[in-house]
This record gives sequence, C-alpha cells and structure tokens, in this order.
Amino acid sequence: MRAKDKPWSQRVMYYPYVPTYYEDSAREQKGIGSIRGITEKLSYLNEDVGVDAVWPSPFYKSPMLDGGYDVDDHMDVNPDFGTIADVEELVQSCHSRDMRIIFDYVSNHTTITHPWFQASRKREPGYEDFYHWNAGRRDKDGNPTLPNNWPSRFSEPNKKARERGEFPDLAPNEPTPAVPMWQWDDVRGEYYMRTFIKEQADLNWNNPSVEKAMLDVMRFWREKGVDGYRIDAVNHMAKDPSLADEQRNPNYNEQESDNPMEQWTEDHYCNYWPLLEKYITKMCEVLEHDGGRDPFILLESYATAERLHKMTNIKPHLAATFNFVVMASKWDAGTRKKLIEEYLSNLPKGAIPNHVNGNMDNSRTATVLGDAAARSAGMINIMLPGMTIIHNGEELGLHNGRVPADRIKDPNGFRDDYRTPMIWDDSLPNAGFSRAAEGDLYLPINKNDLHLSAERQKRDSKSTLRMYRAAIELSRVESALVDGKYVPLETTNPNVYAFARANGDDHAVVMTNFSNSTQSVAIRNGQTRSYNSRISSVDVVDNNVHNIALHRGLELKPNESIVLTPKR
Repeated sequence: MRAKDKPWSQRVMYYPYVPTYYEDSAREQKGIGSIRGITEKLSYLNEDVGVDAVWPSPFYKSPMLDGGYDVDDHMDVNPDFGTIADVEELVQSCHSRDMRIIFDYVSNHTTITHPWFQASRKREPGYEDFYHWNAGRRDKDGNPTLPNNWPSRFSEPNKKARERGEFPDLAPNEPTPAVPMWQWDDVRGEYYMRTFIKEQADLNWNNPSVEKAMLDVMRFWREKGVDGYRIDAVNHMAKDPSLADEQRNPNYNEQESDNPMEQWTEDHYCNYWPLLEKYITKMCEVLEHDGGRDPFILLESYATAERLHKMTNIKPHLAATFNFVVMASKWDAGTRKKLIEEYLSNLPKGAIPNHVNGNMDNSRTATVLGDAAARSAGMINIMLPGMTIIHNGEELGLHNGRVPADRIKDPNGFRDDYRTPMIWDDSLPNAGFSRAAEGDLYLPINKNDLHLSAERQKRDSKSTLRMYRAAIELSRVESALVDGKYVPLETTNPNVYAFARANGDDHAVVMTNFSNSTQSVAIRNGQTRSYNSRISSVDVVDNNVHNIALHRGLELKPNESIVLTPKR
C-alpha cells in the first residue's frame, strides 16, 4: 500500500503547539514559534519520529489571550506565526511527503475584538444575533442579574482564589462558586455567553448566517488543501435554547476537584443533543461534498462515554471523538485493560479508533506516570488498532516545566507548564528553539530537560525518541500490527496487561508490566510455539529475548512493554 493510500486508522498524528514548537531559522527572531518552523521540522517528524499526519494548534489572527484559541479572524494568520502563503507551503510540504494535515477549527467562539462581535454588540443589521445575548433576570430593585446558573468551563481561578483566602463568607462545607458563563456588556446593555474567558464570546449557531459564515471558514481552508479538522470544544456549541438551570452534580467532591464547574451537570449549557447532532452533521457534510482529499474530523469533547458514542455514530467513517479515557486513568494493568477494551468494543461500525496519552491541556505523560511508564504507555498506543496521536515532546519524554508567575500566558494559570518550548538541542539559552533573547521567548525553556534534546536522543539507540521510531516502524511492517484485530489475552499476573493483534494466522503479542518491579508472567492457554521479542520499551531492539514460550512465561522489567511475534 502506498503511503498516500494509507487510511487514517493507520496513521500517526502529531500535535505541534505552534507558539513553542520551533521558530524558523530564516526570519528575524521573535521568540515565538512559526508556521515555517513546522515546515522546517517535517523531516524530523516524518523520518526521526515516523509521523505521517500533523495537526498544528490554531495559527489564526488572535490576541493570544488563550494560546490562539481566541480567534480574531478564522481566515487570516497571526503575523507572529507567518502568512497564509506559509500555511499553503506547509500543506504542500506535508502532501509532498505523503503526510496528511488537519487544522484546529475553533467553532464555538471568537474574541470580543472580532468584527462580528463588534457589529453584534452595536446591533448592526444582520449581526444582532450572531452571539448569545440575554438581558438577564431582574432582582427586587429591577437590576439585571444572571440569566441562569450556567458555569464557565474556565472556573479553576475561583478555586485558586479560595485557596488564597478569598470568598471568606463561604462556610467550610460550601462549594466554591463557578465563574458565571455570562458576561455583562455595557455597549449592548446585555449579557453575552462565554464558555471560556470573558474575551471569548460564544457564537450562536442557531443563526443561519453564523452557520454559513463558519462553514465557509471550513471551505476556505479545504480549498487550500487541508485534509480535515480537529473541532475544538465541539460539545459546547450546543446550548439548550430554553436556558434551563443546570442541576447539582451529585458526585461532585470539592476536595478532589480543581474546577468548580464540575459541581453542575452538563445537560443544558453544553451537550444539548438535538442541536449538537445537527451541527456535527453540517460540518461533516462540508467535507463529504467538497470533492477534496480523503477527509477526517476529530471531535474534541470531554463528555460521558454514552455522549461520545452518540457523536461518533453520526458519521463514523468520517468523524471520531478523541479517546481521552486512559489519559486520566491510573497506571494499573486491570484498569488499562478494562478501559481499552470497553472503548474498542463500543465503537460504531466503521469508526476510526484513536489513542491519546496527553495533550496541551493536561500534564505531560512523563510527569504523570514517570519516565519508564510513559514509554510503555506510548508503546501500547502505537500497537493498538487505530490512529496514534502524539502531543509534541511526548516522543522525547519531556516533562512539565515551571513557568514563573510573571511569564504566565494561560488565563487559567497552570497549563503553560505543559506547553514550554521543544528541546531541540542542549545548547543554552534556548535549546535550539529560537535565537531570540532568552527573556523574549513566548514561554521559557524547561532547562531540566536539556539532556532529553532531540539531537542527543537521535544518537542514543535506547532513547525514547528511538523507541518511538522503532515502534512505529514495526507497526507498519508487521501485517498483524497494520490491520489485525484486537484480541484480549489473559495473563497469570495481575500486574501485566497483554493483548494480541491477529490477522488470520499472523499475529503479534503485546505485554506490559504495570509495576515498579520485575514480574514473571505467562499467557493463560498460550500457544506452545516459540516467540521472539521484537521491541522493548526499555531496551528498544537490543533486548535479546528469543525462543519464548508464552505458556511457560517470561520476565518483564519494571514498567516494560514488549512486542513478540512467532519465531519464523
């Protein structure tokens, strides 16, 4: 099969966070990543990592109050990142390497500086209802109060404020209030809806003019060759028009939650199914009917398994929700086995599976799991059926940085630690990311990770980078790993999770030790034939384990993952 004919289900997708990925070497250095910087690093992605699909973070015109997800113009490029011509060059360069590329489509909101919002707040003809406006309720004195109790998704700052001693009137057992989803606007004299920061106003997709304008954005970039989209916060597009109050979440625990938003259910301010189904269908139809390359859509939604299933079932051949299920789970063999098998068994027919260990909104995998377990988590994802999605730096085993308070960009105050610049080499001050002055960098380098630089790992046969490359290569040459079915295996050790990929008589076995000590394990009802270990997350390819009889067993090193194939 030629690379360009490879289905999405067999591709490895990589997310470069544009502001901190790489600043191209040709331009005057600003200390921020660029579109051409990604183009310059395609050889690294394609050849050194093995990536064959790219999903850059939003590069649109933006004041960058929320990392580029606060869009001022969906059809223009932030000049700090480059130009539309640079974007076209990136698309063409990906295609010349038989790589696919999808764009981040911010569907739910714009900035309040966007021309649409400025026209809407002034009630200019045609824009009056471009956003969700409401005069609010009235208190006993006739003053406007919030239309309902809907919370902002970005309510973490209130929890931090309470920890600093604010909200002194709250009783100890009283929950921290969420940030309201409604923001008063003096110009219009009404509240506007904002799911995220107050500078991001939610678009009203019930307005046919909004629907047309936003679908035209999709068409604009499709005409420039993009292969698909990642739809940001897709479930937040759909609000209950009745504005019914949310109910209390009976499972909310103030001590265990960092986000007061979680004390409310999510039945009305997002996830409103009659509208969500309609919006997703409309977006899919744009790609189905435009005659472009084989399209694909990833739907970002933190929602229940039932809701995610319903979203994927709309157009399963075309659009899939992110599989975030293991990202928040503990590192435990039984838990991982249960979550993976539930996910795969519940996918609609024809759906494209995907596997994710981390993203720009969550701590880096190596920080959460530790270095050895993070390598095994990467190995498991690569060997499972479906698409592997890699957050930039994951292939190097990078860790969270520590961004000083005076350098923080994130409106929530904590996600910048997961977004510090890529470590390209171990040179100071900027680790090969940019030649700008250290103080001018968008975010500071995590100098504790200099020893994990890409240049150094290329030369180390047992590095995390070399492991990712070898694992991806193996997954493409072994037919059972290319398109074999998932087959659960039962082990004699509860600390070890095992599965097979089987394609007819051809098969491969993946075994992972989830403990911090060496474990002996056998496969129950295992075949008596001999196996060779093809790759180890610890030793990469030089692990010298041969002639293994699965029914008799073998030893796995602490947090080691291995792939075995029958001895030929």
